Amino acid sequence: MKPRLKIYSFLKTAAIFMAVMFCFQTDLYAADSDLIQISSLDPSITKEIKYATEDNFMKEVLYDFDDCVLRRGTAQKLVNANRMLQKSGYKIKVFDCYRPLAVQRKMYARYPLKGFVADPARGSNHNRGAAVDCTIVKLSGEAVEMPSEYDEFSERSYHNYPAQEPMKTHRKILRDAMVQSGFTTISKEWWHYDDSDIAAYSLEEYFPEEFR
Repeated sequence: MKPRLKIYSFLKTAAIFMAVMFCFQTDLYAADSDLIQISSLDPSITKEIKYATEDNFMKEVLYDFDDCVLRRGTAQKLVNANRMLQKSGYKIKVFDCYRPLAVQRKMYARYPLKGFVADPARGSNHNRGAAVDCTIVKLSGEAVEMPSEYDEFSERSYHNYPAQEPMKTHRKILRDAMVQSGFTTISKEWWHYDDSDIAAYSLEEYFPEEFR
């Protein structure tokens, strides 16, 4: 082979290699701590971000974004739970994911309810992007009954509340899928799940609109 052809062949091979590396560099260097939109991993997960509307316990719009942003590791656990639920005819619907610290302060100032609203001095795991509030719906998107409304501050929200059927079963279906996928529960909110690897994530203050 002539020298000029050898150089051309080498450059062509190098260009192909660089193109392939560029395509995969996001996955190669992605970390579990990266913040990511859940829709980029699993668009079948339904979203109804309550704090982007007035339909919440504060009765006002608190977010200027309506997407679910989580740590990559947390998001992957949620995707795993959703896939598990789909085998039983359900899927996940999220109400809240990452929550800005400024919003946490506002919530706590109005409702400093221990066990329901976290003290912003310590921070909520939502402020770490490693907690999710969710429920289940049918694959068609049809709602199913749960023991209480989302963000209801009553004993009906407790995991051990003696709910009637089918609400009790629906609560268990959600809990089983989430726990088996790497989440932990809190006793007073059937909808709230923390990433079991929460210790790896610090409090975050960023602008979710960057993910639009």
